[in-house]
Amino acid sequence: MVMGNATSCSSIATSPNYGIDSIVAGVIETQDVGQAQATANIKNVLHQNKPVWFGWVLPTQTAWDNFQNMLIPLAQVDCSDTLILCHDL
Repeated sequence: MVMGNATSCSSIATSPNYGIDSIVAGVIETQDVGQAQATANIKNVLHQNKPVWFGWVLPTQTAWDNFQNMLIPLAQVDCSDTLILCHDL
């Protein structure tokens, strides 16, 4: 699946760079709280200048296939304007 414009590895800036002094795992409550609250919880962490990592765990290859098939239409969206991803942060 190709999303947006391809970026070569050599074009990614490595300077400035910032060392990581420590990493602490945490959980952002997003399940069973409603979409608005889940979004607010994620935005709260981002507003603290902390990173957020999203991961998916699926039980079977069929589940992964279904997940990928759901994402394929989204790959057709033009992702070259990434500012759209920061809407209302």
